[in-house]
Amino acid sequence: MTGERLIALFERKYGSRVLAELLRQKGARVAPLAHQLEASRVAIRATLADLAARGWVEPNPGHGHPLRPEWILTAAGRPIARQCAALDELLDDHGWRSLAASKWPLPVLHTIGRRGARFSEITTRLPRLTDRALSLSLQDLAAADL
Repeated sequence: MTGERLIALFERKYGSRVLAELLRQKGARVAPLAHQLEASRVAIRATLADLAARGWVEPNPGHGHPLRPEWILTAAGRPIARQCAALDELLDDHGWRSLAASKWPLPVLHTIGRRGARFSEITTRLPRLTDRALSLSLQDLAAADL
């Protein structure tokens, strides 16, 4: 997965988990997703809108009520969702779920893991990352022994 795609997934708190759940359930509506992920419906709707704008999910055509559509993965979203499901399992198996709750720890880990980097190199590779966000992300990763 590219760094930009990883950043896009964690742009919203539930992006990765929504994709993983849509893969597992083969489609879902907002309310059940919100309940499953212990999130607000507003957060799930915003996440689905963002994922739809990226071309990874779409309302299931001809299925459900227009105001309460079932969401499904697109052909472009399926391979990403498979990676999200694997990531989800890894995070749960190792107790690292909290790392996915923030926007930057996993993109930072991905950047460092590819080839170790100095502080300034990380911010160069992740241009929207602030120094404060990087410091907090590194602290989170260190606390998780990563």
